[in-house]
Amino acid sequence: MSTCVICGTRLRRVGGVCPACVARSITTFLRTPPSADEDAEVPGYELHELIGCGGMGVVYRAARIADGRTVAVKLLPV
Repeated sequence: MSTCVICGTRLRRVGGVCPACVARSITTFLRTPPSADEDAEVPGYELHELIGCGGMGVVYRAARIADGRTVAVKLLPV
């Protein structure tokens, strides 16, 4: 038997993290979702409007400054 690398709980499989530690990590992340920050800046891009948000980040319609091409920019939570 091995033990969880985070909390030391005995595991049936070799190595890894116990289910309780995985669940704790996920719920901690979900409690702090990404925010649609009005002051967000990305070097080289001009952000225009928020087009979507979810548990893994926020997405903006933006223009690449170098050539003016319209792109989507996804910002991940910090």
